[in-house]
Amino acid sequence: MRPVGGRQRRQSAEAAMRGGGRAQGAELRPVAEAAERGGGRTQRRQGAEVAGRVPVPGSAMRSAEGEYHRGMRLFTGDRCGRDYDAAARSFRLAAGRGHAQAQFTLAQCYMKGGMGVPQNHIEAAHLLRLAADQGFADAQCLLGFLCEHGKGTKRDLGEAVRLYRAAAAQRDVRALARLGVCLEKGRGVAQSEAEAAASYAAASELGGAAALFESGVQDNEAFGERSAPESFTLQLAVSELALAARLGHAGAVEKLASISSRREVVSACCLGCGATRELRLCSRCRVAAFCDGDCVRRMWPAHKPCCKQWQADAAATEE
Repeated sequence: MRPVGGRQRRQSAEAAMRGGGRAQGAELRPVAEAAERGGGRTQRRQGAEVAGRVPVPGSAMRSAEGEYHRGMRLFTGDRCGRDYDAAARSFRLAAGRGHAQAQFTLAQCYMKGGMGVPQNHIEAAHLLRLAADQGFADAQCLLGFLCEHGKGTKRDLGEAVRLYRAAAAQRDVRALARLGVCLEKGRGVAQSEAEAAASYAAASELGGAAALFESGVQDNEAFGERSAPESFTLQLAVSELALAARLGHAGAVEKLASISSRREVVSACCLGCGATRELRLCSRCRVAAFCDGDCVRRMWPAHKPCCKQWQADAAATEE
C-alpha cells in the first residue's frame, strides 16, 4: 500500500470538514464559477480600466482560495505544525472574500468551539447563511438544521424545509434524509409519507446511511464524549446516527445504544431523529425522551437495555 501523500491527506481533511453530505464522486461547483456567471465580468472590465489598482473578483477569489488551503494545512498539520488559531485567521480572511467553503468551515469551528475561535452559534449561523446564499449545499443543510432547532437563529421550520430542499436538489444525502423526517412528521411542511419514503430512498441510493454514520461517529468521538449533555454538537451527532439507523445502518443502532447510556443525553434529544423540541419521556423508564411513538418503536432495540436497567434502578430506589 502506498503511503498517503500530503495532497491526499489535505483532500481527506477537506472531505471530513464537509461531512460527506454529497454522494461519492459528486464535485463541488467552484465558487469562482458563480462569480464568473454573476457580476464578475462587469467588475473585471471596470478593474482593467484602473490597471489593477482595484482587486478584481477573479484575483480576489484566487487569493481567497489560497488562504483557505493555507488554513486547511494549518488545521490538519499538513507540512506544518497544527495551529488552530492561525487556521481560523486564514479561514476568516478567505470567508471575508466570499469563499463559500471557508465560510462553511469557519462556521463549523464556531459551532464546536475551541478550534481557534470561541463557541458562537449566532456567528456560525451568519457564516452559514453567507455560504448558503451562494448555493453551497453543505451550508444549506446545516443552516436548515439550525433553523429547525432554533440554534443561533430563530426557529423557523418552513425555512428549514426550504433549505433542505435546496440542498437535496444538489443530491446532498444529509439534506435528503432530514427532508424525509420533516415530510414524515409534518414539520414545516404538509405531512406526506409517500414523499418522505421517496426522500429516504434517494438518500439511501446515494450512500446516505454510511455517510451519516461516519459523520455521526466522528462528531461523537471528537466532541461528544467530552461535551456537556446539552451540547448542540452532541445532539447533531445523535441526529446523524439516528438518520443512519432510519436508512438501515445496523451499526448506527449499536452506536446509539452506547450513547443512550448517558441519561442526560437521551433526555435532551429524541433518540429516533435528534429532535430537541416537543419531546415526551418514555412511559417505561421515564428517562429517555422521544418526539413520538414511531421513534420509540424504531429505536426500541437501542433503548431497551438502558430502559430496563433504569426501571430496575428506580424499583430498587423505591424499596
